[in-house]
Amino acid sequence: MFQSNFNNKNFYYNNLNLFKILTLAAGILFIFVGIGNFTLNQLIPRHLRLLTIYTQNLASILATRNLALGNLNQPLNQKFDHDGLRLFYTWGLWNHCAGYLAPSNPQYCTNSIWSFKFEPFKTLLDDIPQSLNDKASNLFNNSNLDLNKDTYFKASSHAAFYFIFISICLVACCLLLSTLNFHPINIIFFSLIAFLSNSIGTIIWTAMAAILRHQFRQNYSQLGLIAQFGNLIWILWAINLILFITFISSFSACIRRRKNIYP
Repeated sequence: MFQSNFNNKNFYYNNLNLFKILTLAAGILFIFVGIGNFTLNQLIPRHLRLLTIYTQNLASILATRNLALGNLNQPLNQKFDHDGLRLFYTWGLWNHCAGYLAPSNPQYCTNSIWSFKFEPFKTLLDDIPQSLNDKASNLFNNSNLDLNKDTYFKASSHAAFYFIFISICLVACCLLLSTLNFHPINIIFFSLIAFLSNSIGTIIWTAMAAILRHQFRQNYSQLGLIAQFGNLIWILWAINLILFITFISSFSACIRRRKNIYP
């Protein structure tokens, strides 16, 4: 009897320690998720992009590249409405960047915005020269894109932002509760909601990226656009896995603790 209680108690503390380590790991990854808001010139780091869109062939479809693109020697972070299409656009959780050379070397990045909304087509149209704007709008509207109005992406990214933010807050609560040795049932609740909330936000962003990539492939000859998943989506999925294991470990610890109290 004594040995059984000892084993249950030992299992409980081992799971609790595992919970603390995993929660800390999720918290560290979440710090990287939001770091794009605090980098120099709002640059979205290479591994913290949600999505990248390449527009090189769109420029050729609209007109000659010299007419569609902007000034390749334009000063950094200088941007005006309709001053020329960039060759790539990258999106993070807080803002987007665009440029000519490479995604790691953008010409401009927008300011970080709380609850930043993903509007890919509006972003392109805001840069395309005014003389080609109507042609580009007709091109987008006449293509086979089912969701080319940005309304879906805007609302979905807005919701995804808050689901991810809620998960960040709950992970912080889990870390605090486990440090203060609160009852495991409280920790189970917060870890479960954190997992579900981040899962929803991650699924939304994965779906948006997959939809754009698929539709751009289907309409490549007409639009000349290419969409690629960013590493941040995979980081969010890694956080999901960690949070799921965290929930399992806290649930197991609670069960063993109950057996220890009520053998």
